[in-house]
Amino acid sequence: MKIILDAVETSYRANCAYFFGRLCELRGKTEDAKWWYRTSMQTQEWNGSCRPQAAAALRRMGEEFYK
Repeated sequence: MKIILDAVETSYRANCAYFFGRLCELRGKTEDAKWWYRTSMQTQEWNGSCRPQAAAALRRMGEEFYK
């Protein structure tokens, strides 16, 4: 996972963080899922990333992301 988190300004980081968040959410680990969704949202790359899905997931969990 460290390699994924080191890729700060790429869509790969946003996509992988979103999918890890989704896995955590499906396993019932909501705090971990929120952390991964926020990590996805902190990536600056918009093209081809899962940032909109991460924002929707955070809203579904009762949290908003403001940067």
